[in-house]
Amino acid sequence: MLRPVHEALLLGVFLPSLLYSAMICFWTYVYESRPFLVYALTTFFLVFCIFLRSFKAEGFIRKEMLLEQPEGGPSLAPFQSVMRNRVWSFWCLISVFIGAWGGRVNFQTNRLPYVQTKEGGTYYNIAPFDKTEDKTDAGIIHFNSMLTTMDVNVFRAYRHKGVNYCVAPLTSPKQPGGSEHLLARYFAVGTDCCSVDFAPCLQTNSDNSLTAANVNEPTVAKAGIVLQKPDFFTMAGDSTASTVPTATTPLSYAYSKQPEISSFTAELSLLLDGQSAAQTVFFQSAAKSCASFFGLQIAEKPIFVFYTSDAQKFQKTRDGMVFGMCVLGIGIGLPVIFLGGVVITNVLSRRARSTSG
Repeated sequence: MLRPVHEALLLGVFLPSLLYSAMICFWTYVYESRPFLVYALTTFFLVFCIFLRSFKAEGFIRKEMLLEQPEGGPSLAPFQSVMRNRVWSFWCLISVFIGAWGGRVNFQTNRLPYVQTKEGGTYYNIAPFDKTEDKTDAGIIHFNSMLTTMDVNVFRAYRHKGVNYCVAPLTSPKQPGGSEHLLARYFAVGTDCCSVDFAPCLQTNSDNSLTAANVNEPTVAKAGIVLQKPDFFTMAGDSTASTVPTATTPLSYAYSKQPEISSFTAELSLLLDGQSAAQTVFFQSAAKSCASFFGLQIAEKPIFVFYTSDAQKFQKTRDGMVFGMCVLGIGIGLPVIFLGGVVITNVLSRRARSTSG
């Protein structure tokens, strides 16, 4: 039998904190391999907390644990008050819900792109004019440094709710002749990193190892972390690559009141799958604007990449971001959950007088 002070510490303070931390860690690291287990545990904890809140608040009271006070009247030990039990079970419910939500957001935004890249295929010695149709499983692409170039002044951005989604096509000095040289198959991407040119995006994605000065040097390694995405022309409503008429308005950014897919669909996707589906739609819009402005063609299945010089370092940074956000979520939320448990256990109506006398 737990002593009242131990009961208060274990149930009132540490249990909500443990539930919150466990949900963040499970959704971040376990969901990818055992999704059913994570859903089952989350559902069990939620249902159990609701059950306690609705039906079993009185069941915690044990008559044998009533303590007599010198001034008379029974004093209830922690968790011997129905009101306190109900508030505590509701606090546990909130802890589970917020922990699960925070862990899922971290997984979708940071962990999922890392896992998709890790499990995807790795391609070597790729040139910008190589076809993309046979690389649908690509996670990492190592470009031929001698055949891959970029003009940092050839870029466009699609602006959505204050965020600029930037793209720049990869080119080659040895592209085949004819109209084929106008076909953009690979695009470098970035967010909020292009204004005058695309160079800041290069520096951001490569940890300053790629710059406007060295991006076209044949001795500098070039790689792309593929942005996982839905089918470009399926969502855009096109079936084949086509030349978009050249834009006549010399704008650096493309603004659109109506995105190429439903606004509701994009916003819902951005909420539930923050990294891939919704962002890709905005990068696609930027690519179409780029093609329109510079008179390019777009391949039927273009590939969007985070352009860098060291793919492994990029992946390690991503993995570190996952862990960092997990620790940050626990570090921010845990003191709040802990403090709430202390308030519920030690401050909220700690004594209850007998109604009978």
